[in-house]
Amino acid sequence: MAQISNASGTREVGVQFTKEGPAIPIELLQFLEGGQLVIFCGAGVSRRCGLPDFAGLVDALCARLGRPMDVDERELFENKAYDVTLGLIENRIRKLPLRNAVRDVLAIRPDSDLASHEALLQLATSKAGRLRLVTTNFDQAFQFATYSGLRDFDYAPYLPTPGSSWNSVVHLHGGLGNPRDADGGSLVFTSADFGRAYITEGWASRFLAEMFRRTAAVLFIGYSVSDPAVRYIVDAFAADRSNPDAHVARAYILDGALAEHSERDARTWRSRGIEPLIYDTRDGTDNSLLHETIRNCAKKYRRGFFDRDSIVIEYGARSPLGGLEPEAVSQIAWALRDPSGHAARQFAALEPPAPLDWLDVFENKGLFTLTPQSSVGAPLVGALPSHELNTRLDPVVYALSTWLCKHLAEPRLLRWVIKQGAHLHPTLSALVRQRIDGASGPPLPKGTEIIWKFLSANIAAVNSLSVRHEFLLDTNTAERDVWNVFLRDLVLSWLAPTVRFSEPMLLLVVETPDFESVRSNADVELCPAVGQQCWDLARQLLARQDADEVMRDLLSETTSLLLRGLTYLQFLEHADEDYDESCYQRPSIDDHPQNYNLHPWTIYVHLLRTAWERTAVIDVPRGSRPVETDTIPAVSTVCAVERV
Repeated sequence: MAQISNASGTREVGVQFTKEGPAIPIELLQFLEGGQLVIFCGAGVSRRCGLPDFAGLVDALCARLGRPMDVDERELFENKAYDVTLGLIENRIRKLPLRNAVRDVLAIRPDSDLASHEALLQLATSKAGRLRLVTTNFDQAFQFATYSGLRDFDYAPYLPTPGSSWNSVVHLHGGLGNPRDADGGSLVFTSADFGRAYITEGWASRFLAEMFRRTAAVLFIGYSVSDPAVRYIVDAFAADRSNPDAHVARAYILDGALAEHSERDARTWRSRGIEPLIYDTRDGTDNSLLHETIRNCAKKYRRGFFDRDSIVIEYGARSPLGGLEPEAVSQIAWALRDPSGHAARQFAALEPPAPLDWLDVFENKGLFTLTPQSSVGAPLVGALPSHELNTRLDPVVYALSTWLCKHLAEPRLLRWVIKQGAHLHPTLSALVRQRIDGASGPPLPKGTEIIWKFLSANIAAVNSLSVRHEFLLDTNTAERDVWNVFLRDLVLSWLAPTVRFSEPMLLLVVETPDFESVRSNADVELCPAVGQQCWDLARQLLARQDADEVMRDLLSETTSLLLRGLTYLQFLEHADEDYDESCYQRPSIDDHPQNYNLHPWTIYVHLLRTAWERTAVIDVPRGSRPVETDTIPAVSTVCAVERV
């Protein structure tokens, strides 16, 4: 799925329907699906029929009339004032000859390529069969294009009210197919015509103003930044656009530009209140990407609701890394955004399962961070726990979670989860437990399964940062506040043992790692909830005037914290009753500078030793009490022996 820069400079998600073509925003496609989009066509649409744009029309008319432009006409023409140029020509040769020449120049040949017009008619027709298309072209291409539905035409100046009953192709500037205007008198192409349509009589400006008030979105196609008609069209809804209380339809334009001019043109369109969807014209005249996009988009639309299921079935089982075209990847990412979650469920149900290669694509397109409506969202995998939040997953994210659970045996999924922060959403945790406990799917390597079991626990002891911890520690709360049950509980929450996971260093030195081992799946580090700040916490506690009483109060808890932490390491195959990492991370419990501020988990050894020392001074009976060591792994045993 392609990225689009919007007016605020942020990146939005868009769908490409042809290679290197313009990216169509998701929001625009939603307007199209909902029948809320008006297609608005200019001269560029008819270039494939061999018809000219506005500048080409002036040249063609002069050639047809056998009358070259005068000096003043040529000067206006060079300044792109084509409507004024034609006004001067009409004043000099009279109205009827010029209007007849327009009919001849814009005649549709029998062999004309009308595929784009056919596609536009399809896109402009809602699922309910209502046709809403506006064009400033005079030609009859929309009349001659193949179209399966009924189509009516309205011609200026007799225009419909653009409300719920509007169902026609509107020729805003008149048309050659108008049976009531055989001499072309209602055609709008000179400056006088534009003045009448938009100012003095105002029927065109009234139609446009109402259209922008009553419509959700408008897509302009076939206009350029220098098109004189654009100025009149933009002015027609400029007043409403400047009124913050007025509803104005979202306006988009498909416009071609050379790569070096794209940013300049984009700024110009945005200054007019229109969001540009720029494609590269390569040599300045090649609009093939526009027509391919229109036609391919119409094919998808013709299947109904863009047939998201067909897109999923056609592309979902293939790897995005295996030669799948970028436009196919963008269509999959768009299809899965179906708010009902149906397409995502179809994707998750593919057998064999869709490859995990889609993981990075979906992450980059924000599919794992979609939030349900009327609910506070939480990420599928994040850096902070979400078990305390009353959150539910978006239907799309839930379906993709079931797909992820089919790949639990793949180490790269585990590495991705660790990279995201390793905190699983409660719903994902439940799905992981179901997968592990159930009989479906291939067996997981032992080491991989152990880590998934740890991560998917109802309250997983996974380390995370907390702003509350940092704030209270920075204000010396543990040193200054009165020691009571509340501060005690806060300190114990800061010291709660957690596990920090990281990508295994073993993978850098072993060609064929054994994923039956936990160490091949992840590096594991035990640390208090506050991480490295635990040393500052210890400093604050020991700097208190009542430090001896505080440490006596924490004696049992520090023993339990150490036991709990080592039990986590034992579960994760990093400790047993004969061995743990203290043999090289803290070989001695002595208070030595080399032990300070290094491995965070050894704070438990530091505090436990200090608690025994302080307690032995102020409470000899308790300080002499034996410690049960049968179930305490190696470090606690060492501490007890040292005390004795």
